Amino acid sequence: FVGIYKEGAAPDTFIVYQPISGMSQQVQFNAPNETGKYELRGYTNNYVFAEQTMTLLIPFEVSD
Repeated sequence: FVGIYKEGAAPDTFIVYQPISGMSQQVQFNAPNETGKYELRGYTNNYVFAEQTMTLLIPFEVSD
């Protein structure tokens, strides 16, 4: 799955997520409403929220 997290948040505390079925699938999210630092994370095992299954981490920031 792919999810949006506050920067440094625990794996099971996502803001929003979407399960994916393959490497070529596209997903789309709206940016969080609050300003701050966030991370887009990808995990290899849907519904297993754990550091050892994380395969993607892209930091981003929402500002005014």
